[in-house]
Amino acid sequence: YTGYVYELANAFNASRNRLPLYKKFTLDKQFQSLIETAQADGKIKENVWCALDTSGSMTWNALDGKTTALDICMSLGIFFSTLNQGAFHKNVIMFDSTSRIKQLNGSFTDMMSQIPMNAWGGTNFQSVVDEIVRVRRSNPNIPLEDYPSTLLIVSDMQFDGYFSNKYET
Repeated sequence: YTGYVYELANAFNASRNRLPLYKKFTLDKQFQSLIETAQADGKIKENVWCALDTSGSMTWNALDGKTTALDICMSLGIFFSTLNQGAFHKNVIMFDSTSRIKQLNGSFTDMMSQIPMNAWGGTNFQSVVDEIVRVRRSNPNIPLEDYPSTLLIVSDMQFDGYFSNKYET
């Protein structure tokens, strides 16, 4: 398979609740082919933790009239998290008004089923930073070497503004 991972997400989402078994196996095999190609090329040498924007604005069409920013976001998160090794294998951070860690498992179609495709809320990027700090503090047993060296934010960049009355006189 030589396509893009978001194309697999589109094919999955087109029949999400009624996916025939042959199509599930085909999508899973195509995804595995993309993973094997990425591993063989050796260009991705460290863990990449994806922070996936799941806010309401991600539901707009992004490419061809049928691909949303959320399709691209989720498929990239699944791709990079599958390449990760150690404690963060198949692990993503999803954020809208708040952040939460999602541990995925199974094949590509299994992981796509585990991610809700309805986006809501704002785009509170500060919550991602807070969640990373929370994970580190609450899991001191995870070796520092397991922590991703790259944080990839997949977003339409419509972040919430920061407002504070802290410095008012």
